[in-house]
Amino acid sequence: MELSKHAEVRMSQRGITNEMVNLIIRFGNAQFHEGCKIVSLNKKALKNLQVQNISQKIIDKIKALYVVYRSKKQLIVTTAFRKKRLKKDRKSFQQLMRKKEKWRRSLMQERKL
Repeated sequence: MELSKHAEVRMSQRGITNEMVNLIIRFGNAQFHEGCKIVSLNKKALKNLQVQNISQKIIDKIKALYVVYRSKKQLIVTTAFRKKRLKKDRKSFQQLMRKKEKWRRSLMQERKL
């Protein structure tokens, strides 16, 4: 994957290596936000890294790391360490909730018949 100039600068400022970014992309969990994928590690991915014999020192460094990239262009936009939990994309979450509500209503109507 290609790095943007912004990502290169941020990686050098924050001490993030290409190996760390590759581990996040390979084992991480992706969320979508405004046309980008935000990849970070969840608990399951952290356990998977330990099984893969990745050193604990690297795991401790990357457990708070996230990578933002555009999948269409295969371009890493930026990398950073999170201090708070990542928020879900409200628009896609609301769409999902509308679909669930519509499904629930149709199920209730079928039961009435």
